[in-house]
Amino acid sequence: MSEGERAELNAATEPFDLFQGLPSDAINKFPSEVNDAVAPAWATRGREGSDEVLLKSSLKRVQAELVADPYATESRHEIEVSGAAGTFTFSSESAPSPVNHKTSVRRCVGAKAVTMRGILKLWCKGLVQFNHDNMTGPLLAVDLVSLEGRGWTIAGAGDVLAAHSIRSSDLVVSASENLREWSAKMRPVFMAPDEEARCTIINGLLREGTSRVYLTIHDQLSPHLHFTSDDDDVVSRVKAATAGGLAIFTVESQGARLGACQ
Repeated sequence: MSEGERAELNAATEPFDLFQGLPSDAINKFPSEVNDAVAPAWATRGREGSDEVLLKSSLKRVQAELVADPYATESRHEIEVSGAAGTFTFSSESAPSPVNHKTSVRRCVGAKAVTMRGILKLWCKGLVQFNHDNMTGPLLAVDLVSLEGRGWTIAGAGDVLAAHSIRSSDLVVSASENLREWSAKMRPVFMAPDEEARCTIINGLLREGTSRVYLTIHDQLSPHLHFTSDDDDVVSRVKAATAGGLAIFTVESQGARLGACQ
């Protein structure tokens, strides 16, 4: 923080924007105040590339805003997320720590790190709380089904694929149409009346969308499953990722946590 900014902060009589910009810029000026901006950025990193490359690109996706309020008695954090599935806002307020006034009680007693990967928006306004290190498949399925429900376009489909770091996201008409049809087939997964019906639907997707199952640790990632060859075309890779991802999600969530707004 510059001397001018410090003077403005000390003389403030009403709330004002102390900083607006990228988290990477905020880190240099306010290193102790940007955890809540860096964590969501890291949660959007995708899975293609090294951690260093992914972090650098993810810090460009998030906008950080620091507001100085001379009358505030608590620390307030707001996270607004928008994407193909919609938007939502998460906010929290916490009192200063009695031991260290530079931090908050929330940071002192937090037992687990919570990132945006643990809060999924599933087709319309249904919220899922689920933490898993390999979330690309179900998240991609959510966004494709949502797009198909709102109105499918080639540009929209390409944006969804790019947002999930899917290679070859520039689609031709035939590939776009194949993905639209696949998205329509995935919709019943979210509409299934019970676990048995959901499993039956996903089994059908697995039969059609996957060709082989193997573990991989490419690009310095932790071990994770692939359900078709990396050399397959984009449609085949999307089908495999979504079918396999929905199957894993259903197993680990015990058949629940998937739904849709009626």
